[in-house]
Amino acid sequence: MVPFSKIFLFLTVFPSLNNQKKLVKSSSIAVFVVGLTLFLVVCRNLMVLGADMASREVYPSFVVFKLTPLPFSVEALFDVNVALTIVIKISLCLYGACRSIAEVFGLKEYRRLIIPAAVAAAVLSCLLQKSAMEKMFVASKIVPALYLGLFVAFPLLILLISVCKPRKPANGS
Repeated sequence: MVPFSKIFLFLTVFPSLNNQKKLVKSSSIAVFVVGLTLFLVVCRNLMVLGADMASREVYPSFVVFKLTPLPFSVEALFDVNVALTIVIKISLCLYGACRSIAEVFGLKEYRRLIIPAAVAAAVLSCLLQKSAMEKMFVASKIVPALYLGLFVAFPLLILLISVCKPRKPANGS
């Protein structure tokens, strides 16, 4: 269910794009390029490490790079890559959450919510899971139950509210 949770994020980002007409084409190209890149990376990892070792490693690409003779430290490059990925993902998630909260509560500006949402996310990330083992337990046992509510109950509630909510008359009438 994890890949499908990103649909909600993209649904908050897509309306903010400058050129809505090219959305389907550029999204399709991006999905194809990313899918092809992931396929090639997995094939490379399988060919270099073998299926057994590649399936046991958490970051098989990192192991492949460590096996490659390079004149610089791979660890630093890997750390920068992970840090950039995390910053981009957190930024997009905060943007989507703040836009969604502003939309639900009828606020004109979402930017006022960014700092409180970022502080709340930072505090909750420190309080909710103390170790990597606890995080893996929560991800495997508790999160699927939350996703059921998030992917079934919440959309049905929004649909029910949108059907029951009276429509505003058009300005031209």
